[in-house]
Amino acid sequence: MRRLVTLLALLMGGVLVLSGCVDIPDSSSPQPIEAFDRQRPTNLVPSPRKGDDPEAVARSFLKAMSDPSAGHRAARKFLTASASEGWDDHGDMTVIRNVSITIDERTDNAVRLRVTGDKTGVLSSSGTLRPETGELMVALSLAKVKGAWRISGDVPSGSITDSAQFLTAYRQVDLFFPDRTMTRLVADPRWLFGTEPDPSALINRLLGGPTTVLAGAVAQGAGRGATLLGPVTVAGDLVTVPLGNVADS
Repeated sequence: MRRLVTLLALLMGGVLVLSGCVDIPDSSSPQPIEAFDRQRPTNLVPSPRKGDDPEAVARSFLKAMSDPSAGHRAARKFLTASASEGWDDHGDMTVIRNVSITIDERTDNAVRLRVTGDKTGVLSSSGTLRPETGELMVALSLAKVKGAWRISGDVPSGSITDSAQFLTAYRQVDLFFPDRTMTRLVADPRWLFGTEPDPSALINRLLGGPTTVLAGAVAQGAGRGATLLGPVTVAGDLVTVPLGNVADS
């Protein structure tokens, strides 16, 4: 059943809190990666530049993969048409640091290189960040297309970005779910791309429920099967959310 549900919410300082007569925790849960101190985004992901060499293309591709919008449209600009078609960008994003690039083979029109780095964390599609260790190595093939280098193959599934780009492009927000007693709100930290998190993206994550770690300690916060039917609108502290599959009260 379709119904327009209006919710009172606070969208201040990157925190989304659904309205209700409950106590808000004074502090949120510890962050999974201490090195990821929050920095406000200041720039966009790179675009291909004329004259970039294969190493510059590979590094820019890593940074562009931080933007998940439109099926990683920004990152696909660095790929040939066939590589873009074959790239499965779904799944987690691995964050690495100490990135190095080694050229293994090179001709006038083709390059084979390796990207290596130390894993720092893994970001899920729901925005949860967990620590990760070990080395990551990815082999990439590049070819010249109309005089410009483009990645032509071996693109791994999922996405990868460097830690500096992650800190620039992502912002942490806290979703709040009621505990089992319905008397307190429990923070569920998420990381979202962009300077200002999209309200619709926030509501979709609320509807998706808490992270696995909190699943047994909190309530869903919305009826099972509830879906977002259209864009969320924000006017001051009033958030209007068009929901479907919500029973009338």
